[in-house]
Amino acid sequence: MRINKYLSLCGLGSRRKVEEFIKEGRVSFRRNPDGLNLINDLSFTVKEHDEVFFDGEKLKTKVYKYVLLNKPRGYITTKDDPMKRKNVMDLIPKSMHHLSPVGRLDKDTSGLIILTNDGDLYQKISHPKYRFIKHYVVEAKGKISSKKIALFTKGLTYGKEKLKAYSATIIASHQGRTVVSIKLTEGKNREIRKMFNFIKKPIISLERIAIGSISDKKLQQGKWRNLKVSEISRLKKELGIS
Repeated sequence: MRINKYLSLCGLGSRRKVEEFIKEGRVSFRRNPDGLNLINDLSFTVKEHDEVFFDGEKLKTKVYKYVLLNKPRGYITTKDDPMKRKNVMDLIPKSMHHLSPVGRLDKDTSGLIILTNDGDLYQKISHPKYRFIKHYVVEAKGKISSKKIALFTKGLTYGKEKLKAYSATIIASHQGRTVVSIKLTEGKNREIRKMFNFIKKPIISLERIAIGSISDKKLQQGKWRNLKVSEISRLKKELGIS
């Protein structure tokens, strides 16, 4: 493993940041019992039994964990809540409370959310500048025309806020209700609800069904599972994480 990736996995920062530490002469390694050797080559490869040190302290790679949770309505998405409301952290074992939910689903929204301690993945899924697609299904009151739904992808102004969906399509209309598939790349606070407020159509239910290519129709609400190795690899590829 290249030294910059190894140091990043140890939690010292981004690969670019840790390269500065190498240039500053703060990183060394021990391959044999004959003492420490300074690492000054950015292409240095850490071998299986190498010991790596930062400012003289031995490092250990950080173990990353990735969990997929199907959040029910009525739960908030935060690690700490002074009001002691029902929280997504209540749905996972205490041994996993070091994980953080990636992005947020409001209290009345259900669906998939990833929890992890991988800061790089967290940043790239949650930050708007990476434009990572999340997929939602909305059921709203009343019959909605395709013309009104097209406003979501053209962009609209709600108050002083600019809102725009990546895609929006009507998938069903029956018994005075309309079901819409919506994909977002920014995920501003209550963005979908604001869009439907704009066209004056109350939302009955709102569910996130996919995060990038990650979805699971069989995962029951309130349940969680570890992401598969293949899912993590695919997700990182989509995010441009090597």
